[in-house]
Amino acid sequence: MNPKKLIYATFHIIGPILYFFAYITMQYLNGVPLSESMSDALSIIAIYLVGVSILWLFSMDKLDKAIEADKKAKQQNQS
Repeated sequence: MNPKKLIYATFHIIGPILYFFAYITMQYLNGVPLSESMSDALSIIAIYLVGVSILWLFSMDKLDKAIEADKKAKQQNQS
């Protein structure tokens, strides 16, 4: 799988979904109403996604360089 897609999926899709369900579960076990915990979780996820998107935008060049360096190192090791 493409490393960029895996990193993107981890930070933009899988992480927020896991956080959402874990937060709602913990709040439910503490006796907080589901509607209140859902709105709190979605607000936190929205702030998180804005921050991650900005970091993603600024780190794309470094990520591309790291992936290329890794591909070159793998090719040299196979030779």
